[in-house]
Amino acid sequence: MSDSDSFIQEVSEEVRRDRMFRLWKRYAPLVLAAIVLVIGATALSAWLDHRRDRAAQEV
Repeated sequence: MSDSDSFIQEVSEEVRRDRMFRLWKRYAPLVLAAIVLVIGATALSAWLDHRRDRAAQEV
């Protein structure tokens, strides 16, 4: 591989890295909020199932 090919590859990798960093910086709050919402919804669903089962046992 020639020096120019190596340089082009290095620049391409740096551009790709910068692009990924900008994407993460832009969308990280949305990704984290989605994760928190999924975990919260799962916990709420489990809690409601538990309450419903407990109420059914008392009857």
